[in-house]
Order: sequence, then C-alpha cells, then structure tokens
Amino acid sequence: MVAQAGLYQVQTGGWTDVVMTLSGPDDPGAQIAHDDDSGFLWNAIISAQLTQGMYYVRIRHHKPQGTGQYRIRVKRVS
Repeated sequence: MVAQAGLYQVQTGGWTDVVMTLSGPDDPGAQIAHDDDSGFLWNAIISAQLTQGMYYVRIRHHKPQGTGQYRIRVKRVS
C-alpha cells in the first residue's frame, strides 16, 4: 500500500534468478513495469513514480524449474 506518492524502488536480493512485475494501482492486472536481471547478479529492480493506492509485486523464477530463496525490499526514494 502506497500512502504517499513518490519515487519507489522495489528490488530482490539473493542467489536466485528471478523476474519481477509491478502492477497497480488498485488493479493487479494493470502492469506498470517488468524487470529481469537489472539488479545485482540475477536480481530484479524496478524504480517507478507511484501515486496513492494498492500495488502488487509478482516474483517468479526465471526458469520454470527454478528454486531458491530470495529477499524483496521496497523503499521510498523521494
């Protein structure tokens, strides 16, 4: 949930190759951004100007048979 509009950054961390999709506001079917491998190693990172509302982050392994742990971090940049 974004309570204050601004620039937000969503990123994954870990040794697993993941793909991330950001959707919203208030609509999980309204894709805003998609990323694969822009972060460190095989991690994803998305920076986006967001307004107030509910946003959805989907993380999936790059390969269908992929496994492994990852972390997700969301922070307001400005």
